[in-house]
Amino acid sequence: MRKIILILLIMSLQLFGQDNKYKVGFVIHDFTPDIVTNVKFKYPQKAKDFVKVEYFALGLDGSKVYDASSNPFSVEILGVSLSVNKKLNSKNVKLSYIDSLGHTYQRIKNLNNENVKVLHSSSQNLIKNENIDQKVWTIKDIETAKTFLYGLDKPILGKILLCIPDPMEESSNGVTLKIKSDVQLESLAIFTNNNTYATIATMNFFNKTIPDYISISMKKDGKIIIVGKGIDGKLYQVSHDIRFVKAVDNGNINCHY
Repeated sequence: MRKIILILLIMSLQLFGQDNKYKVGFVIHDFTPDIVTNVKFKYPQKAKDFVKVEYFALGLDGSKVYDASSNPFSVEILGVSLSVNKKLNSKNVKLSYIDSLGHTYQRIKNLNNENVKVLHSSSQNLIKNENIDQKVWTIKDIETAKTFLYGLDKPILGKILLCIPDPMEESSNGVTLKIKSDVQLESLAIFTNNNTYATIATMNFFNKTIPDYISISMKKDGKIIIVGKGIDGKLYQVSHDIRFVKAVDNGNINCHY
């Protein structure tokens, strides 16, 4: 009897531990000349406090092409789609990520068979984000956060195109931001004025990579501001208002520079 109770207790603890756990989707599509990589994070709807991914990076054949950090205190990144320039004889794409418990994982997918290889690692030193001062996540004012990350230079308008569904349905799980740029960016930061803290996420690009879309968690009206730093050292900015309604018949995609 005691054994049965113990087994049931262990099972309940395991199930409880999974209630606040995220799930990661990692899919690659091998096209010519690009590899399209989709990463999605699914978080529990009912859990008040849940484990989430705070940092993740993508690499092609061991060379990093992209990384992103999400604010650990508020809004999380729900997904990203990237087009990566395919090198001659490219073999695999690697996703590495760290969650809010400090656990580190890797998943590797071979381009010949995208499901052939999946690796997990608990090494604390496997990857780390060295590109951002963690103090930025607690700044509440957008202008202060922008200055903290990029200095006092005035951003140039009209070089980043941002497309957002307008309006958004209140039941939507996230907001998809489609980004195109007339300049090659080396990094960008996403800010909003409807959260306690201004900075949603920061991203770094390598080898001329830029997201096709970024999905973020957002539940109420507010302004999205994106500031990017070009490889020319100059700053570029675009902003867009997001509004939510109870139901959407035919949602439009609004694009702004």
